[in-house]
Amino acid sequence: MESSVSSETTTTNKRDLVYLIALMWREKWLILAITFVFAVTSVVVALSIPNTYTAQAKLAPAADSEGGGLAALAGQFGGLASLAGVNLGGNSKEDKVMIALETLKSRKFSRYFIEKYDILVPLMAVEKWDLATGNLVYNTKLYDPKTQQWVREVEPPYTPEPSFWEAHKSFNSRLNAKQDEMTQLVTISFEHESPELAKQWVDWMIQEVNELIRVADIEESEASIAYLEKKLRETELTTMRQVLYQLIETEQQKAMLANVRDDYVLKPIDPAIVPQEKSGPNRPLICFVITLLGGILALVVVVLKDIIWPRKST
Repeated sequence: MESSVSSETTTTNKRDLVYLIALMWREKWLILAITFVFAVTSVVVALSIPNTYTAQAKLAPAADSEGGGLAALAGQFGGLASLAGVNLGGNSKEDKVMIALETLKSRKFSRYFIEKYDILVPLMAVEKWDLATGNLVYNTKLYDPKTQQWVREVEPPYTPEPSFWEAHKSFNSRLNAKQDEMTQLVTISFEHESPELAKQWVDWMIQEVNELIRVADIEESEASIAYLEKKLRETELTTMRQVLYQLIETEQQKAMLANVRDDYVLKPIDPAIVPQEKSGPNRPLICFVITLLGGILALVVVVLKDIIWPRKST
């Protein structure tokens, strides 16, 4: 009984497959026509997408010269330093790298970076980069380069000029900053229609994130020194005064190292260069996917047509 049912099912499946193949052959011109339309469309779409270029830099965590001395001092006077209100250990080299990477991705940094270098227009309004002239071509539906005014038509709460919320999303979608867990090397890359801007912005980002953390550490050390000097004036205990003197000396060393080191957190070992090859779009893949979707749609159309308007058998 079961063998009979299984045999009938197999026969039915074979019959359906044969019918489907026959249907596809009968409607081959319709299938080819729909697929051809999608193939042509895919080429038009792929060619309409401008080239983008990715500049990349590899960096190593800067050597933590004061780490050993601070660790030894923290072990000896860590408790007293905490009572004095001073973070003797500070941030380790690994912590500073993590802070640098998270700073690069933050809304605060992107806003600061966009405002300082006035890059909102090239970030948000570029249509393509002219390879022959090396000039940017702007999307005139978004920005009028003649009047230098934003002209895009948007619904509230958006305005013709992009908000920093929009700018941050665009900035972060082009930025890639990560650290290799095995080598500890940091890679920072940025994608843009202009290879020259992509390279320039990577350089600026490395410079700015180093400077922001360096200045923050200097300010922290100066505040700690001022606080320790105040405590020094208030205490009469010889032992405590000796500890405070050593803490002040340590903070002065930290501030001195921060002042003389430009590559404070991230040191380039393979600086960014102007890329000569595009990183996107992947036009063959775009054409393949759209053409494949066209072929699938053509098969669906043929099957639905046969279901709705079945062919009368002769």
